[in-house]
Amino acid sequence: MIPALMILGSLVYAGYSTYKEEKLKENASSAICLASNNEIATQFEPIIEKQDVTLSKPVSDYEVNNEIIDHYLKVSGVALGSATLAAIIYPPLNLITLPLLLYSCIPVFKNAFNSIFIEKRIRASVVDTIAIVGTYITGYYLIGSLGTLIYFWGSKLIQLFF
Repeated sequence: MIPALMILGSLVYAGYSTYKEEKLKENASSAICLASNNEIATQFEPIIEKQDVTLSKPVSDYEVNNEIIDHYLKVSGVALGSATLAAIIYPPLNLITLPLLLYSCIPVFKNAFNSIFIEKRIRASVVDTIAIVGTYITGYYLIGSLGTLIYFWGSKLIQLFF
């Protein structure tokens, strides 16, 4: 019972921290800082025309890709926790796990689609898509969520080192 409560608590914490980060990003993107007489005033109106170019720093492709991978890594981690709880304690939690898994696999499915129909070649994402869909259809949500977590963890490592 205690391990289940620990897993449930970690799921709630992960969901809350992700929600809090998204809200902070949303508020930061709508806030405009205006400097006058050594005072900083914050105005919460999304006025794009009045933004000062010197206040915003350029965002590189590396940072954007890193944020996307981090997001899907968090979602697949929550899906893994949910699938673990569903396998151990309460099987109806798979109703929460499956949408999380499908959402976290969107980039994998997009890569597979692009490699088959646009590049006209088979890549690793095609094999990953077949494996992921196979685990979901057969009902092995725990294995599928572990696979998606490993996929995004590998993407994160590739992003860091190459």
